[in-house]
Amino acid sequence: MTKTIAVLAILLLPVVTAGEDLPRGWALYDAVASVHMRAEVTISQKGVVGKASYEYWAEGDKYRIKCASDPSLGLMSDVEYAFNGEYFQFLLRDADTLVIRPEDSKQLPTAIPNPFFLPVNYLDPDDDACPTCALKLRAVKESPKIYRARTKGALPIALRTSDSAIEWLRKDGTIFMSISFDNPLDQGFPRRIALEAFDAQSQRMTQAEFLIRVLEINAAIAPDVFDIPTESASRVWDERNGHAEPRR
Repeated sequence: MTKTIAVLAILLLPVVTAGEDLPRGWALYDAVASVHMRAEVTISQKGVVGKASYEYWAEGDKYRIKCASDPSLGLMSDVEYAFNGEYFQFLLRDADTLVIRPEDSKQLPTAIPNPFFLPVNYLDPDDDACPTCALKLRAVKESPKIYRARTKGALPIALRTSDSAIEWLRKDGTIFMSISFDNPLDQGFPRRIALEAFDAQSQRMTQAEFLIRVLEINAAIAPDVFDIPTESASRVWDERNGHAEPRR
């Protein structure tokens, strides 16, 4: 794991105790039955600047994710995930391989977090074993009472929220990480999101600027969107028969 991956992963490790009020951002998802979002991301760390992209579709249990980043950033390889309501698929572009499995996957690691869920992405219904794993629309629409903060790690961090920002503070009051939005969350989904991480001397370690280019809420999504075409890879492994077997 590169230092860049480690920094982006630790950005999602706040500490919140059970029973605390959830941020206003949670209400954004109440009326969402389907979504299509495409975002461009500029990431800067220690003089290295690169681009990344994230595209996301979801409707009920079904979803599809495409995440890619510049190799110079040293992040996780480009990947696609999809669940069509019947079986799970993931495409490893570096390996030129498409894998098909009979059950949905619990963890969906990506190079960058899904910007659609950044207002609540520090919450996790299960565990914190995968800090950059994507949340799912179905899970976010469940009762927020089942959610808790990702708390793995030894850093003493407190949470501070406002209408347009979330900040995580060290014990001495300095900011460890912040996410800011271009509009108050009670006015709708933000289109620009800035994510920053700072070291103990308050020097910026990492900055990620998310620009949401496409955001379609409750629009019709064609069923085939939730299938990754088998032509996307030269090798296809189908595990639905109880064992892996090549389709090509």
